[in-house]
Amino acid sequence: MKKPVLITIAFCVTIFQWAIAQQSISLVTTDIDNFWQAYDKIVATKDTTAQFGYLNKLFLERATLLT
Repeated sequence: MKKPVLITIAFCVTIFQWAIAQQSISLVTTDIDNFWQAYDKIVATKDTTAQFGYLNKLFLERATLLT
């Protein structure tokens, strides 16, 4: 009696996992490139005002917003 129940549960779990795996996933990597562009500019100057400007303009303002 327990074996058919376990098989049914295992089947349902497998179908559920398969359905979740079929959802499309979007991976955005532009933030990584933006970070390194900002970093290169920041380490090239000792002016903290300019460093903040580079961080803000090249990285934070371009950041990906999750919806």
